[in-house]
Amino acid sequence: MAKLQAIQNALISINETVFQDLCDSLIYKTIDQRLLFSRTGSQVGKQKTRKGTPDSFVLLENGKYVFVEYSTNVTKGVLKLISDIKKCLDTNKTGVPLEDIEKIILCFNFNVKTNEIQKILDTVKTTNIELQLYSLDTISLELSLNHRDLVRDFLGLSFDTGQIVSIDKFIKEYYAYQPKVYTNA
Repeated sequence: MAKLQAIQNALISINETVFQDLCDSLIYKTIDQRLLFSRTGSQVGKQKTRKGTPDSFVLLENGKYVFVEYSTNVTKGVLKLISDIKKCLDTNKTGVPLEDIEKIILCFNFNVKTNEIQKILDTVKTTNIELQLYSLDTISLELSLNHRDLVRDFLGLSFDTGQIVSIDKFIKEYYAYQPKVYTNA
């Protein structure tokens, strides 16, 4: 089985908690201008999700927010995604004014058709909020091409010997094994 298809099959079969953890890690790696990353939809110290809006959020250096919603609910599909967007736009649920939301990211482990994407896009049409969609295909390609360490860590798939890692992971691992030097200064 080809690498991309193996990743897709693994993404379809993992539970919602692992999917959310994987996507949180992926998004954390892709947003540079962050002051804070909060995983509000995850229970601390447990591999369980909890209800909340949004599932995760990023506070950017410019004071704006990026809201993130996750879905593994293929049955409800697009209706679930639209519902998630509407919850993010509900200032009573989030406590954040719409003008302070820069982007909403939807991560989902299924694919959508063009007419369904248009329905999703229409949900934010009257706002100035950017919408970013991470579908099954988007996530699997991103993981395959740029984040093999996440594929190994979250999906248990290994396509190489682990000698080639991302720059971030190399730096983290390099400094983790450096001896600490103490001085009396």
